[in-house]
Formats: sequence, C-alpha cells, structure tokens
Amino acid sequence: MITGRHRVATVRPGETVDRIHAVEFYSLNRSKWDGFGPNHYSQIPGSYDYDADRVGQDGGEFEHPCEPLKKLLSGGSFFFSTDCDLTNRLQHRYPHSIRFFNGRSFNAPFELASADDQFLWNSYMLAPLLPFREHLPPQERAVLDSSQLLTPVIRGHASSMKCRIGLTPGVMTLISRLSCRRAGTRFNARGIDDEGNVANFVETETIVATDEWVFSHAQIRGSVPLFWEQSGLQLPGSSKITITRSPEATQPAFNLHFRALLEKYGAVHVVNLLSQQAKHGEANLSHEYNAHLEHLPSEEHRQVYITNFDFHAVTGGDFRLANNIRSLLMIPAEEFVYYLEDAVNGSVVLSQAGVFRTNCLDCLDRTNVIQGIIDQIAIDSFLGHRDQVVGEEFWVVHGGLWADTGDALSKIYAGTGALKSSFTRTGWRFQQSC
Repeated sequence: MITGRHRVATVRPGETVDRIHAVEFYSLNRSKWDGFGPNHYSQIPGSYDYDADRVGQDGGEFEHPCEPLKKLLSGGSFFFSTDCDLTNRLQHRYPHSIRFFNGRSFNAPFELASADDQFLWNSYMLAPLLPFREHLPPQERAVLDSSQLLTPVIRGHASSMKCRIGLTPGVMTLISRLSCRRAGTRFNARGIDDEGNVANFVETETIVATDEWVFSHAQIRGSVPLFWEQSGLQLPGSSKITITRSPEATQPAFNLHFRALLEKYGAVHVVNLLSQQAKHGEANLSHEYNAHLEHLPSEEHRQVYITNFDFHAVTGGDFRLANNIRSLLMIPAEEFVYYLEDAVNGSVVLSQAGVFRTNCLDCLDRTNVIQGIIDQIAIDSFLGHRDQVVGEEFWVVHGGLWADTGDALSKIYAGTGALKSSFTRTGWRFQQSC
C-alpha cells in the first residue's frame, strides 16, 4: 500500500502524477507483521518459521520480510497516477484518455489492460488480477477501479513547471519511463539479452500543455544492443570493454530489438555518441554497432538511420560545442515531427512518425546533454510551425527539467547524479572535472 506520496506533475487538466515516498506491506492471511517498523522488537515465538539470519546482532530485533522492497519503493524513483495511464505516452493513450464536457477535454478512467508492461513495474502483482477484473460486470468493475487497489507504477522521473509561450501560460512536463526489462545498475547490466531488451532503456516524453493545445515529443535511450561487458577499474578510460558474443550469435537479438522499436515508434534514428578513435576502448563497440545495423533485414534496414557523433572529440570539454549536432539532425527531426492535440475539441493535429535513439556508454551524461538539444530542436520546429516565440525563461525551465531527469536516471543506474547536469541546467558547465 502507498502510504506516502507527493504531487510532482500536472500534465493537463485532470491528469496528475505522484511520487511514492512511503509504502507499507500488509499480509492478507496474518497480521503478525502489520505495523512492524525498523526499530520494532518482535514477540514472535521461537517456533515461528522465519529465517534466523534476519535476527539482529543483539539477538532480539527482526527485519520486516519486505524491508528491502520498502526501501526500494520509498526511494523517490517510483511514480503513479490515479487518473491517467502513466505507462504510455500521450500519442499511444489517445483517444482512451479523452472525454468531453462542454466542448473541453478531460481525462477519463483508463483501461488497465492497455498499460505498457515494458514500463509497468508492478505488472507481476497486477497480472493475476487483471483477468479477474475483466470478467466483472461493468458496475462491479467500476467499484474495484474506484478502490485504487490496482494502481500501475512506473520507475524513472516526472516533474512539471509552469512556463509561458509568448503571452500564453502553459505547463511543461517531463516524464522518463525506465524499462523494467533487463533492469540493473551500471556495470551489472550492460548491452542486450536474447529477447532484445537492453539495459537502461528509457523513454522520455516532453509535454507542453496550454488551454488551446498539447504538444508531446518522445525520445528513447538504451545501452548498445550487443552482448558486451566491462572489467577492470570502473573509472573513465580505465575499464576494458569486451564483446562477449560473435556477430552471428548477436544479430538475432539485435534484430529483435530494432523490430520492437520500429513497431512501437516508427522509423528509428540512432544517435551514437561513443568515441570513434581507435585507441579508445569505445571505438570497437561503436564499430560493431554500425556493422550490425548494416546487417539488419532489408525491411528494417530501410527505416533505421544512424548519426555517429564523437561527443568528447567534438566538444573537447566545452559542452557548448555539442550544439554542432543540430545541423546533423534537423532534417530527420522535421520528418519525425511531434504529437500535437487540439485541447479544445480533443482532435489529433499531428502524430510523431519516428524516434531518436541516443546512446553513449552508460546512456547517462553525454546522452542527457544531446537529448536535451534534440528536444530543443523539436520544440523550435513546433514553435516555428505556429509562428510563436518564447523567452529565455522558457528555456531555463526546459533546462531545469532535463537536468532533474538526468540526475534522477543517473542515481538509479549509477548511484550518483549526472556529472554534466550543470551544463544541461544552465547551458554552461561549471569549472569542475567531468
């Protein structure tokens, strides 16, 4: 049960997002552990079948059997909504999320069955109950839904800030959804698995909403989809990158990965930020990545593109030079466009036709800087189509949201905040070692 939450985002009228900061576990068939806190001394009789390793060093204190889960779920990286489908981006939610009242659109109760299980972190808990729910009469199903017992949860980050587009007030929201497949921390989860899932796969959606329209643009990041690992000292440039499977044994999983992306997002443009310099350990990984893209089946190959951008070589520590990537991505950005909804009548004006898939080695610092720039390109394109302008404060809000999501994702995967978040937030990097 979620016992502590904090409102972090309001996407549009009737759609809110809460962050979990406290949970409690209750057994359905015994009350022995109910209300059991970290400093509670249990009166459990010696005959109770319980793991003796859980007893404290003083011999008297037990840890709640769900304590590790409580710590994980209360760490601030899990989010939920009781009034919209947080697992799907707006483009995939329409038209299920819209109903009308006096010509205006408001959120309607969402169907749990339509949740994207790639981002549904409690799918294992919900799976047995969803068929039961589906067989209930509509009136009883409504009662179950209103109880909020079945609440989809995502992991990642979500936040909103007010902004202004010209003279029009609006709200900018960033939602990052971390995949629950091949989940794990840096150095423990790398590359791809046999089902085509990659480590640190994240879908990030930027939403700008006003009373007149709703803009949405989605991007993805994910580990290089090969079988690889790192060994040695875990410091930049000191660890050895090893590809652990032959190209022939890797290609089937590689193909599965891109086939799934094409089905979900349309065309895919890979933005590869790895070093291209032969002396760098990343170069071989980058070379193999490009080679596998060339061996995609012809149907997929026609819809997958790649831009290799050696981030460190181009910027040389001056991250402002990362903007050089703009000229390389302007044309595909115009082709992919964005999702646009008329908020007055709920109609779809435009749909995003493709997605940028960005990666560096960890899909953290370099990736976050470039994704922020790609997002700026998409927003600039949207504003240009509408012949609207924004002030500097708009981009300050944008940079702040991207820095926050970069920090949050880095803490989940690497345990620390993003090293380049100061540049993302302000456009300048503080004088520090990055």
